[in-house]
Amino acid sequence: MITAIDADILVDILGTPNQFTGASMNTLDDARAAGSVVIAPDAAVALTLYLDSPGQMQVLMEEMEMRIIPHTFESIHLAGRVWIDYRRRSSKPKDRVLTDFLIGSHALDFVDALISRDQGYFRTYFLKLKK
Repeated sequence: MITAIDADILVDILGTPNQFTGASMNTLDDARAAGSVVIAPDAAVALTLYLDSPGQMQVLMEEMEMRIIPHTFESIHLAGRVWIDYRRRSSKPKDRVLTDFLIGSHALDFVDALISRDQGYFRTYFLKLKK
């Protein structure tokens, strides 16, 4: 099984401990035990909040047993199309969510499941994605 991890899970694990830290760590451990864990480049950006160099990012990714997989043209195009649909359907669309659509389309392209606390956009716009 291949599982993608969203940025919010990384923030829970690497940032200041919060009410979600334990559950996020357990969920990541379960995903690693079930197979491999990947991350979209858009979600991996969150790691820069806690690291000073690309070398540190590489070491952390290796320690966490995760790998970054780049987008395909198909996943980028799908993210854009779904984001346009979201903007048409929403009375007050948020510009910041484009990254969520990139992460969702990336997950559809590469993985069996996505770990995220922010399921709203994924449940509504990526119906085939296992969450």
